[in-house]
Amino acid sequence: MHIGLTLPALVFGLLVGSAGAAQADDSGSKGGIIPLLRSLVQGDNGSEPPARNAGVLEGRVVAVDRAHGMMTVQSGHGRYDVMVLPSTNIQGHDGDFHTIADLNRGQLVRVFMSQRDGVYYAQLIHLHTER
Repeated sequence: MHIGLTLPALVFGLLVGSAGAAQADDSGSKGGIIPLLRSLVQGDNGSEPPARNAGVLEGRVVAVDRAHGMMTVQSGHGRYDVMVLPSTNIQGHDGDFHTIADLNRGQLVRVFMSQRDGVYYAQLIHLHTER
């Protein structure tokens, strides 16, 4: 048996079906499917502020914590702890792509970063050779 529900029909059914349940809930809670769907549509999950561009950091890797996805870079402006996510692109001087396993102490890097809640996140890391 094939049921031909489209996504809009499914969402409508959830909204209509949960509206009565939401009205019956007199606990004062703002939970339920309607606020959840509204936040998903509006792109607001309510828990994290948006990331912002944090610029480019050039310096030398002074520490790598592969287990926690963190590296520390020393630049002319100080030391920066930078999260290296699985989605971070790491590109070598030869054009090949690398992983956090290829980052080593003493390596020269250029890190394109974003920042959220005071935490720096590497979006792109270029590995450089000694000059």
